[in-house]
Amino acid sequence: MSYRTPLNQRLPPSIFGEAEERYQNDAHFRSFVDMCQHCIESMNLTPSEARQAVMLACIKFEMRRPIDWELGIDGEIRRK
Repeated sequence: MSYRTPLNQRLPPSIFGEAEERYQNDAHFRSFVDMCQHCIESMNLTPSEARQAVMLACIKFEMRRPIDWELGIDGEIRRK
């Protein structure tokens, strides 16, 4: 069974659910998905390679963000 669809056809909601809804209703999310799809196609990436690249980008982003810590009354260090 293949889930490839023409660009103008909605994806099956039972498979993609919230992501498909966001794609339809959130211009920033849609733009990011379309950009990723363009990169995947133009670089001829496999789905696994695309997932690895996006996960690495997310990890690098998280590692660069400053983290605010606080010291609780109980002496525990927590993220704010």
